[in-house]
Amino acid sequence: MDTTLPPITASTPTTAPTTQPSAATAQTSPKPQGVKDIKKWKHLETFCEQVYSPNIQDDFVPGPFNLPRDIQRVVFNCHPDPRAKETPPDDFVCPWKEIDTSIATNKALEFSGDAEIGFLSAAHAERYCCSKLQHEHFHGKECTCCLVRNVSLAYLAVRLGLLNCPDFRASRNDQYKICQWLKAMENQPPQSKSEPDDPPPLSETETDNPPPLSKAKRGQPPLLSKREFNICLILYPKALANLVEALGGGIRLAWGYKALEEWLNPYLYYFGPKAARPDLAANTDQKDPNPLKDVKPQYDGCVNKLIGLIKFMNDTPPSLQTPCLQELGQVLNASVRMTSHMAGERIKVDANGRISPFFAQLGRCGADLFKRSLWDGFMYDPRRRGMYLKKGGEHYVPYVSAMTDVVMSPAVLAALAMEQDLCDLVEFDEGLTITVEIVSDIMVASVGCFQRQYRHNLEALEPYMVRIVEASNVVLRDELVLKVVFALESGNRILALCLFKLQGQSFPRIALLD
Repeated sequence: MDTTLPPITASTPTTAPTTQPSAATAQTSPKPQGVKDIKKWKHLETFCEQVYSPNIQDDFVPGPFNLPRDIQRVVFNCHPDPRAKETPPDDFVCPWKEIDTSIATNKALEFSGDAEIGFLSAAHAERYCCSKLQHEHFHGKECTCCLVRNVSLAYLAVRLGLLNCPDFRASRNDQYKICQWLKAMENQPPQSKSEPDDPPPLSETETDNPPPLSKAKRGQPPLLSKREFNICLILYPKALANLVEALGGGIRLAWGYKALEEWLNPYLYYFGPKAARPDLAANTDQKDPNPLKDVKPQYDGCVNKLIGLIKFMNDTPPSLQTPCLQELGQVLNASVRMTSHMAGERIKVDANGRISPFFAQLGRCGADLFKRSLWDGFMYDPRRRGMYLKKGGEHYVPYVSAMTDVVMSPAVLAALAMEQDLCDLVEFDEGLTITVEIVSDIMVASVGCFQRQYRHNLEALEPYMVRIVEASNVVLRDELVLKVVFALESGNRILALCLFKLQGQSFPRIALLD
């Protein structure tokens, strides 16, 4: 079997899937089953075609990244995708080099870049891609989701010619999946059996006559045509999406936030309007498509402890000469006041518990900025700033991910909002029962207001986020799954290795020797 691939460049991508299905094919194609919003997937298909289309090469010119050598090697040393489980055949020849085990993989940079690109995309959609009417129906959230979906970023990786970089390295399984994906774009039958990035849920209208539960539980894709199946659902290699995110993290590490914004702007400005869904212009659904999620059950105790610690930190005697959390967060209160003044209205919560549309849309930026700032607050510690390029830095990712789940749970966000007295800046409908979910939405909206007022000085929120991270560390370091991070930082390699074994995790042992 010939698996050799031709060189892939940004200006001459492999054959784009531009052929349209015939009328006969369209008539005989099976109807999708169990898709909540088929228009969403159709739009994503069209968007990916535009990202990959060779007709845009003269208009879309991404800037060079010119990374230092040590950072570039880590960026392109792709950590294995655990979902790429299909074993390559014995005669498969890897077109690229395999992972370099002597250096760190791009896992930490990918986590950082994921937060950065998500925030920048949300901020761009909020400022440039949404009219006032679209603000009212969460159009910006749908636009942002389209820009940052893994399948969209995988197409962007090919468009940018990242596979041509001589430093590109990936596992054998990932390379095989990349090859299968590139061949599928030439209208060859799909080969992968992986699950989609975001399996479409069942619609409420199908609860009376749902498809077989066995398929729904396995997250299998709907029965779409071959073209839809290839582009939208399961064939994309997540390693390429991770590579784009790691590249974003590497650019910020090397040259700073402004350089990352300038590098990403061509993608956002050119494809941002294309990511907007025209069919949502007349939509009247006020339901948030991406609400905040409750914390995982194993962290319920951590949530309660963190809420208690947040209240304690605000009651700390001033004699310690340490600003309390409420004082550090006054920048959020000021941002809400300034935004309300500029918008000519205060934050309002209606009888259904939904905050006013303008501020609800700002909450999308607020949630992404909050996530990004938690990572920055964690890496603010001088001991951790150099860990991006070390193997130990890879193990910060599951810790910060767990910390983000805890801090961004509705209960903790509501506690932060109450300690900041943010509810004093909000008009509630008479007779409304104020819930944790409502107050948590107010908290992320306040962070969105901060982004709108301080977008050129995001560091102003850093002291507040560092204090939240410090409180989270006090609570979370007692969890067995998180103790290894502190064991590594203390230099106790033997303890860290024992903790790895107790967790039953398959972390690479070589990371402990770095």
